[in-house]
Amino acid sequence: MSSIKQQLLTLCRQKVEASLADSENAIADARSAVHNETKSSAGDKYETGREMLQQEIELHMTRIAELRKSIAALDLLECSYNKYVGPGSLITTSIGTFYMSVGIGKLNLHGMEYHTLTAFSPLGKLLLGKTAGGTVLMNGKQIQILSVE
Repeated sequence: MSSIKQQLLTLCRQKVEASLADSENAIADARSAVHNETKSSAGDKYETGREMLQQEIELHMTRIAELRKSIAALDLLECSYNKYVGPGSLITTSIGTFYMSVGIGKLNLHGMEYHTLTAFSPLGKLLLGKTAGGTVLMNGKQIQILSVE
């Protein structure tokens, strides 16, 4: 397994787990706020505040479910070398370097910038199954695949 790919996998896991912890803390805070909310003479204002907090809780619960799916996807990630682009691949292209894993944005490692993408993203779908030396066309722009690890 490439040490760069292993380090990127570790960074992905850390970023997803940090987001998971943030969402869990936000739910705890919102639940606490719901319980601490006191009914005022303006009943509508009280009900509106409780409803907004409930919606915030539901939003974070949805986010937590998505983050847990991302952790499961990271657990299944294959980081061994494969000449074809697939989950776990490190792809160097004419427009940047991509790590096919979970879509969590940019990662910086040893002064290099890596963009994460999933196999289901628009670019990920185009790259899937390709090899070094191949090209894909996205938004009218030709992208050359320089290497696949």
